[in-house]
Amino acid sequence: MRTHRVGSTAKPRPDLTLAAPARHIRGMPPMKLQRLDPERRRRRLQLLAELSDAKALRDRVAPRRAQVDRLRELIATRRRREAV
Repeated sequence: MRTHRVGSTAKPRPDLTLAAPARHIRGMPPMKLQRLDPERRRRRLQLLAELSDAKALRDRVAPRRAQVDRLRELIATRRRREAV
């Protein structure tokens, strides 16, 4: 049974028990968690790793891209000034 702390005293909370009986919701059987088959789980983990790598690369390259954009704008501004 979980307890709820209020100040320094702990009171039992019967509504938060872990061994609650499975109840049907409007006639539906209780949901069961399905395990992914090993191949699908492997592909999913590989995809998540690739997405993480891509995000890290994008975060690392983003400051360079911003700097390149600023330099490009500066060069364009100087060329416009020289043309006048």
